[in-house]
Amino acid sequence: MVLRRLETLEPFDAPALEAEVQTFCRSEGIEPGEIVHPLRLAVSGVGRGPGLYQLLEVLGRETSLRRIRRALERLP
Repeated sequence: MVLRRLETLEPFDAPALEAEVQTFCRSEGIEPGEIVHPLRLAVSGVGRGPGLYQLLEVLGRETSLRRIRRALERLP
């Protein structure tokens, strides 16, 4: 799960976040859009907007991960 990777990622900045998500997508055989859009929705509440990686960096690790966890809890 990408959440586990983000929990331990250092540094928690846009370039590192993008690289980690790309690595995760390759390892899982999925397209980046399959995870980028849901992550953006989880952290911002909207499907479109600022770049995901910059948004995560600005919000910071604690806020970003809390919002992702909250979104995951709401899934059926």
